[in-house]
Amino acid sequence: MGDPVNRHTDRKLWADGLDEALINMMYEDISARRAELGKFGQKNYNMYVKQLNHFGSKIFSTEQVNEKIKRLKKRQYMFIELLGQPGMKWDNSSKSVIAIDEYWEKAISVNKDWNFFRNVEYSFCSKLCEIFGMLAPIDTTQIPAGKQVEGGGEERHLGAEVQSPTDISMITPSSGPSTRKRDKGVVEASASKRSKPSTSKMDIDEGGERFSRCVELLMEMKSKVPVNDWFRSFNALHGSSKLQRDFLAMNDEYRLLWTTKFW
Repeated sequence: MGDPVNRHTDRKLWADGLDEALINMMYEDISARRAELGKFGQKNYNMYVKQLNHFGSKIFSTEQVNEKIKRLKKRQYMFIELLGQPGMKWDNSSKSVIAIDEYWEKAISVNKDWNFFRNVEYSFCSKLCEIFGMLAPIDTTQIPAGKQVEGGGEERHLGAEVQSPTDISMITPSSGPSTRKRDKGVVEASASKRSKPSTSKMDIDEGGERFSRCVELLMEMKSKVPVNDWFRSFNALHGSSKLQRDFLAMNDEYRLLWTTKFW
């Protein structure tokens, strides 16, 4: 099996709580707005190296810190994608992904690297979601089958409230009046598209089936959408059945516009 997050390096270099120390420093910088979501500069790296070296157990370089942050981000994207697979649930009490063996085998057959999260406590999940601008997962072990939680539950990234596509003009603060009029027209056009035959042909069941269809459509768009926009759209759709219905009601043109302009 591959090693997508370089666990050998992590065990050798980042043991003894040093990875937790780095995550806590990143979290503090994001909370204090000393860094943008998921984007850390040389000043941040220099501070992390200074603090880590102060512990005295190992000597770090800015390159090592930078590579570690890249691995953390890659692992977090893997985690979010895994939660979109059938049967996968997040258990907040144990801080782990749970599923019956059948669902695990199906998921691992799609991406063997997902085995990394099997029977593993992922205690840094919430902090990493905030660090990289992702919605924190909902404890789906408490949700009846076929149900979705509107609005993404209680745990959300600060300042990242999910809004309906009809609120596009409200989430582009740099937009002038002409841009808002254009956005409003896009939304109205999107709404009118919902009654067209192409959307009525979608055979979407409640709950997981509807979200699975959203993921399929997102995958078709992946080459056209910046990676951060793609994963933020994925997270928003994962947490809201209303957004799923709106997304499925759009045609391809407006789905792409929603995915890139929504943020």
